[in-house]
Amino acid sequence: MVEHKIGLIKLFKIVANKYRNRRQRYDLRIKLFAGVVNFELGL
Repeated sequence: MVEHKIGLIKLFKIVANKYRNRRQRYDLRIKLFAGVVNFELGL
């Protein structure tokens, strides 16, 4: 199940590619995308 969530988050291309901006924004965006994935899965 975890692998499926990681795959869905990679659809946003932020995890699939090298992130070159501020680390603080990276955390915020990862949490946002993870929240969207969890919302879609109904968790």
